[in-house]
Amino acid sequence: MNSKNNYLIILCFFLSFLPKSLKSQCTVSTPKILNGATATLCGNTIEVEAATVAGFIKPAFRWRAVTSAIGGVVFGSDDLQKTTVTGISAGTINIYLEVSETDLSGGTCGRKESSRLTLTIGNKIFPPSVSPGAGTICDGQALNLFGNSTSGASYTWSVTPNAPGAFSSTTSVSTIFTAPTVSEVATFKVNFKVNSSGCEESTDVYVKVYPALSATIENGSSAEVCLAGELALKGTAAGGTNTHTHSWTKVGGTGTENISTLLDGHQNTSNPVFKTPATATVGTTYNLEYTVTDELGCNPAKAAILITIGSGAAPIAIDQTHTQCSDAESNFTLQVAAGSVPATSWNLNAVNIPTGFEGRKWNAAVPSSGLPPDGLIEDAYVNSTNSPIQVVYTMTPLSSIGCVGNPVNVTFNILSAPVTLKEIISSPICGNAPYWH
Repeated sequence: MNSKNNYLIILCFFLSFLPKSLKSQCTVSTPKILNGATATLCGNTIEVEAATVAGFIKPAFRWRAVTSAIGGVVFGSDDLQKTTVTGISAGTINIYLEVSETDLSGGTCGRKESSRLTLTIGNKIFPPSVSPGAGTICDGQALNLFGNSTSGASYTWSVTPNAPGAFSSTTSVSTIFTAPTVSEVATFKVNFKVNSSGCEESTDVYVKVYPALSATIENGSSAEVCLAGELALKGTAAGGTNTHTHSWTKVGGTGTENISTLLDGHQNTSNPVFKTPATATVGTTYNLEYTVTDELGCNPAKAAILITIGSGAAPIAIDQTHTQCSDAESNFTLQVAAGSVPATSWNLNAVNIPTGFEGRKWNAAVPSSGLPPDGLIEDAYVNSTNSPIQVVYTMTPLSSIGCVGNPVNVTFNILSAPVTLKEIISSPICGNAPYWH
C-alpha cells in the first residue's frame, strides 16, 4: 500500500469519529416559502419568509422576483430568512427562494430552489370613510350613509348586531340604513369595507336607535259625555327620547267648535279636560286625535277618541264633614247622596285653609280635575293651636260620562295636637298650687 492510500485511510478513519454536527452532508432539501402559493401585494410592500432549514450548517438564502424559473432579479440581502419585497407597482410576479449549503471548506456544496409564490399586485387603498360619521335615529327611520369611492373597488356593508334587510344595498358605495325594531335604546356598529384587487380596508360608524314613539289615550277609543258635562282626557306617551311634545286636534265629528274651545285652550298638554260646548245637543260627536312627537324627530305617534254627547243624570253630592287627628292622613273617601248615580271622578275647585298650621300634605293641586273618590285620602295637616281647625274643600262630582253635579263643601275637622306628659311636667307651677304627679 502506497503512502497516498495510507493517508486517505487515516483521514477517513479520523472523520468517522467527528460529531455529526460538524460534518457537511451536502444534501440540500427543497426550501419552503411560508406565505403559501399565492399572495396579494397591497401598498407596494410585502414581507416574505422561508421555513427553517433543518440540518443545514450554514444555509444561505437568496430571494428572486422572476417571470420564469430561470434568471431573475435578486432583492433583499443574502442570508436573510425573512425579507421584504418593495417597489413593485403593477402586474403579477413570481417569487422564488434559493437556499445553498456551505461545506466545511466554505464552498457551496448544494443549492435548491423553492416552488414559486405567485404574487398578485393589488391596489393600495387609503383608509375609507363614511359620512355622516355617526347617527341617531328612531325605530323605522332611515339614515343615508355615503362611503368614499375607490376606482375599480368593490364594497360591502354589514352591521352588528345583525339586522337583516337593514341596508338598501350591501354592495354599493353608498347605502340607506333603516333602523330595526328595538324595545330600548340600542347602538349598531355599521362596517364599510372596500376591496380592490384583493387589498382590503374598512371603517366603522355607530348608529344609535331609539324605540318608536307610541301614543295612548287611557279613556279608550270612545267615550260619552253629558250635556253640560266634561271629561278629563288622559294621554300617555312612550318611546323616542322621552322628551315628548303633546297636542290634540279635532279631526272629525258633527260638532263645529274648534279644539281650543273644546279643551279650554289646553290642547298642547297630555291631560286636558273636554268640556261640552253650550251649542252641543244630544248625539253631537267630536273626533279628537292625540299626537306625540319628540326632540329627535321620531315618526309621530297618534291615537284617537270619539266623544259623543249623551243624556244622563248628574251625581248628587252632599256636604260632608270628617274629623281627623293633627298630622294624620285623612283616609277619607268622597260620597254622593243615597240613590244618586255614582261619582266616578271629582274636581277640586278650592281649599280654604285657616291660619295656625305648621305644615300640610296634599296629593292634588288646586284646582285639579279628575280626582278619584279617594283622591284626598292622604291629605294631612298639623294643628298647633289649642282648638280644632276646619279646612274646607270645594268639590264637584262627575258621573262616568261627565255629567257634572253641583259643588259641595267637604270639611276636614283637624283636632289640635295632643299635649305630652313631658310638657305638663316641665310647665311652671305658680304660688302654692298643688302639684299632681
